[in-house]
Amino acid sequence: MLNIYIYVLFYCLCSLYSDSTTQHRAELIASQFVHAYYNALANDTNNLYTFYEDDSDMLRVEDDEHTHTIHTGQLEIHNKVTAGNLVNCKVKVDTCDAALSHGDSVIVLVSGMIQLSGTSPRGFIQNFVLVPAQPSGTTPRYYIRNDIFRYTVKPAVPVQQSHATPA
Repeated sequence: MLNIYIYVLFYCLCSLYSDSTTQHRAELIASQFVHAYYNALANDTNNLYTFYEDDSDMLRVEDDEHTHTIHTGQLEIHNKVTAGNLVNCKVKVDTCDAALSHGDSVIVLVSGMIQLSGTSPRGFIQNFVLVPAQPSGTTPRYYIRNDIFRYTVKPAVPVQQSHATPA
């Protein structure tokens, strides 16, 4: 129920900003989306699938960084999200960058910290492509077309800048 309210709020706020400048509009849509999505992730995981449609893809890069799992469509994404340990997770968003793309889609890049149930906080990067669900010419309702998530790995030893002289 909470997620439906957030989703409607996200839709209404997107319509308010439809006359803004291109970059400003992308940033406003992204900001409202990120707030709604991560609020739903932390508080209403069971309805997180409503941010996706049947043509949506969710890609997760596993801890070994060589294994990628792709989940396609609302049902498969819902099953993945509800089968994991996302219930009562905590998320802190550090950065949110956005750009308007082809066909009024919005590319969103988020970085921050996430703490899953029973684990220590970890850094993450998540990329979304939001696309309008309605044809052009109307106020769009955006949904997640593509979602890529990976944990960030901090090196054990700081990287030293090389002072090599070019040949």
